Amino acid sequence: MTTRPLYKRVFFSIYSYAIIYALFGVLSLSYHACFNSSLSTLEKRYHFSSTTGGYIMITDNIATVLTNLFIGYYGKTAHKPRWMSVGCVVTGLSVMITALPYFIYGSAQETELELVANKTLSRARAGDQMCLTKEHLEDCTQTDATATMTMVAVACFAISNFFRGFGTSIYFTYGTPYLDDNVSKAKMPTFFAFIFAARIFGAPIGFYLSSLALKVYESPFSVPKNLTNTDPRWIGAWWIGFLVSGSLMLLLGIPLASFPREFKKKSSKTKDMNGNITENEMIELADQQANDEDKKGSDEKVDKPDLSLSRLPGELYEIFTNPMIVCQMMGNLFRGIGFIGYYVFQTKYLESQFRQSASKASLVSGTTGFLGKIVGVLIGGLLITMCRPGPRTLTTYIFIVELTSVFALLYGASVMGPQYAYPRTSLDEAHQLDLSNTCNTACHCEHVRYQPVCEHKEMKAYFSPCHAGCTMSYATADNSSSEYTDCGCADSPTLQKCPPDTDSLLKYATIIAIGSMVSGSSRSGNMVTFFRSINPDQKSLAVAVGSFWHSLFVSIPYPIIYGKIFDYSCLVWSRECGTRGNCWLYDTEKLRYIYHGVSISLIALGSVFDLIMIFLSPRLGNLYDDDGKKSVRDRIVGMVTKRKQGDQTVRSEPSDQAVGSKQSDSNSRIGAIPTS
Repeated sequence: MTTRPLYKRVFFSIYSYAIIYALFGVLSLSYHACFNSSLSTLEKRYHFSSTTGGYIMITDNIATVLTNLFIGYYGKTAHKPRWMSVGCVVTGLSVMITALPYFIYGSAQETELELVANKTLSRARAGDQMCLTKEHLEDCTQTDATATMTMVAVACFAISNFFRGFGTSIYFTYGTPYLDDNVSKAKMPTFFAFIFAARIFGAPIGFYLSSLALKVYESPFSVPKNLTNTDPRWIGAWWIGFLVSGSLMLLLGIPLASFPREFKKKSSKTKDMNGNITENEMIELADQQANDEDKKGSDEKVDKPDLSLSRLPGELYEIFTNPMIVCQMMGNLFRGIGFIGYYVFQTKYLESQFRQSASKASLVSGTTGFLGKIVGVLIGGLLITMCRPGPRTLTTYIFIVELTSVFALLYGASVMGPQYAYPRTSLDEAHQLDLSNTCNTACHCEHVRYQPVCEHKEMKAYFSPCHAGCTMSYATADNSSSEYTDCGCADSPTLQKCPPDTDSLLKYATIIAIGSMVSGSSRSGNMVTFFRSINPDQKSLAVAVGSFWHSLFVSIPYPIIYGKIFDYSCLVWSRECGTRGNCWLYDTEKLRYIYHGVSISLIALGSVFDLIMIFLSPRLGNLYDDDGKKSVRDRIVGMVTKRKQGDQTVRSEPSDQAVGSKQSDSNSRIGAIPTS
């Protein structure tokens, strides 16, 4: 009897598979975090709006919608690890394409950032946008080039995201069912907790790496003078994280291709006193027979199921008429839009509400929601493994902890950043802030970029030193910023850069982290109820249907919805040669109410379906035993167990004919393996 080599048993075990599977999840979500936290930087660099950014973010889900059902349907007989390896390669290459615009166009020029020599009434530091002596006419000769750059950059982001969606569809559609097929039900909550906690851990890693990268200028070896990473015009090295993530994804595809089609469980080899093969030996021989068949041809399968597309509608009907699956998908629909939209756009929210730099906002976003969720997922998985709650208890727990997110966001909506007034301004008919007034008309500030300065004690802010009528600036003692004097539109003799609100940010981050931790403890329970609600033969297809549903009704709508929320709250848009670019200034109060109100409403609506699942929970049956497996081996185990139980309960000896019948039946079930 042959055995697998030692190195395969160590490095290609179900545990090493779980680690590799989790690592890819870490890298996948770290890319997501990098892209989301860099979005505001990309909008400034390539001149597109939040709505356009939202459209870019949905392209990966379009790929999922187009391909996922077919991937899942043919997953019954697919060599899952090898196809997952293909998914790794496709995903890694597409992630690296995201960085392509930087290598095409390089870093932003100083003329684009308005860091050229000052045209002021008096002296000032280079880069400070002061009151101008005469009207500064826009140079529109580069308009076509800028429009082309925007189009090419957006196309690169959209194409890379599309193929990344295709690659991750293959990987995750096959990855979770492969794990569930090779691990006992009793251990699955722990495996789920480890996998999903590790995957979620990718988000803070991505936010942290993005935070570090955005502190470095886009071209690390050519940094403009007098421009710091706290300046709104700063463009960080957004492209570095994509190259790192893509390269590591490519490397993970190599070991995945070497995993077997399925793992075989070990069983002890024993014989009875007469030297006959016992029940354990029957099971081991069945394992060995399956292993030998796999070696003969990994792509060959005995008794292949009918995979004609004519059967697909019937199997889809079976899934969509399962009330447990439908309730879970509907709950995930509303809750997913609310949760994902909230956390994906959280970096932009922190930048505007609490006046944080892109780097700091990215770091806080990663540590609030995602680190708390990691702890929650691990706690939830361990609790389910140790306590093994019944269906009604488990679904009740899921309903309660998911609902706590509503209260956390209600508190988050009550925490506001500094509310500065913009004196001598008014809203026009389009609800845009008109920054021009009699005080700064002579300063010709029409084309000046956002560089806010404040009278902090009076809680007054100005869009730029030019709009405050300032004619002089000088460096602070530590040379980290500027102070502005001779400001004709301000009451104070000196203006400074508007400070961030750290105290309010700390309160907000703490309660959001706690709420995320509590709600995260339901993740393992959701996966257990999902897999125990479906036919074991339909696992890959059910995962594909769930992913298809999520992509079509969650991942595609949420970027558009939340992008519209931010655009609707914009007060000042950048304009270059009559073309609208990105938003510079938001109505923070309007944004705070709409941003939280939409999220709270959607999450609460999702909890309604969690409540319905409590009443449907008796349909789940046994959550933790392996009676539902239908492989040859498991049927033999079930037969042996039933025979032992029959020997204990039936005292009379069976007839010779009955014994012969049982032996004949046993032989037929294990492929006519001799028993003596």
